[in-house]
Amino acid sequence: RIGGLVAVHRMLSNAEWSPLPLGELAQEIVRGALSSSPNRQRIGLQVVGSGSTLRVPSEQATALGMILNELATNSAKHAFGARPDGRIEVEIEAEGPVAEAERPLVTLRFRDDGPGYPAEVLTGGRDGVGLHLVRGRVRSPLHGEIFLATERGALATIRFRRARLVV
Repeated sequence: RIGGLVAVHRMLSNAEWSPLPLGELAQEIVRGALSSSPNRQRIGLQVVGSGSTLRVPSEQATALGMILNELATNSAKHAFGARPDGRIEVEIEAEGPVAEAERPLVTLRFRDDGPGYPAEVLTGGRDGVGLHLVRGRVRSPLHGEIFLATERGALATIRFRRARLVV
């Protein structure tokens, strides 16, 4: 978790605290989270979608960094633990105008190709510390919502409005 925060802080500092492209943020954070996994060399990562160039301000970038770090860490532990390889896909879509003064609706889908979420997680009967943290960061500061599903692996869909950028 600290490594994820450090990575976001480094990216923001290098960008002189300007909004960050969401696709680059996802790439950096997920790769960093997987770096301690013993099979990291065999886990493929793909970031796709029309919203991957969408820029997010620092507060949202920090929250998304924590969320993506946690989701990737969970994948490394639960989806790829004993497997020789695996795949993560982050899909980012933006609905509505994406000009800096606008607040498009952003949908971020994080999917691994593992066995999926246990039934008790899907029904809300069990949340570990990591998933509790994810849900909390989606609620605030993103003011969004999260949906978990088992669909060709574990799928977390996060929807939120990008904060207005200062122009």
